[in-house]
Amino acid sequence: MLPAIERLLKQRTAPDRHHVSILVLSPTRELAQHIAKESVSIVAGRRSIEVQCVVGGTNMQTEAARFDKNRIDILVATPDRLIDHIRDSNLGPRFKFLQCLVLDEADRLLDQGFMPAIQTILGSLPDRNTRPRQTLLFSATLPEKVKMLSSAALLPTYRYISTISETEQST
Repeated sequence: MLPAIERLLKQRTAPDRHHVSILVLSPTRELAQHIAKESVSIVAGRRSIEVQCVVGGTNMQTEAARFDKNRIDILVATPDRLIDHIRDSNLGPRFKFLQCLVLDEADRLLDQGFMPAIQTILGSLPDRNTRPRQTLLFSATLPEKVKMLSSAALLPTYRYISTISETEQST
């Protein structure tokens, strides 16, 4: 998440207030809210960058009203609630200038059955060939399902970076 925020902060001009620059997908409500809270603390005191969080169990009309009233530079969401907003709150066009997509805890996203939702979300984003974006996929484990998601969400030239030395065993 930090590299995406750093990239956003380095821009000379502020992104359009009506468009999402960074989209973060999280498998759980609690994690999404935590990511949003940490993102707010990272951008605090910086030029006007607004973080919004949309998760199930909250009022969709209130969230949609916030989209119209406030900036929406960084959007942290759970997949199903994001699809609700794409469908019902006309959120899809706000991804027109998306710079970064973050799939956090990809293994958990898939374990919880979100692959169809992620495919729907990817289908609502601008074509990467027309509007390039950075995609970051974080996962504690690398099962076949995550490799399949990598193929769908990342460019064919993606790089796998392990934080575990070759001499250590993965837990």
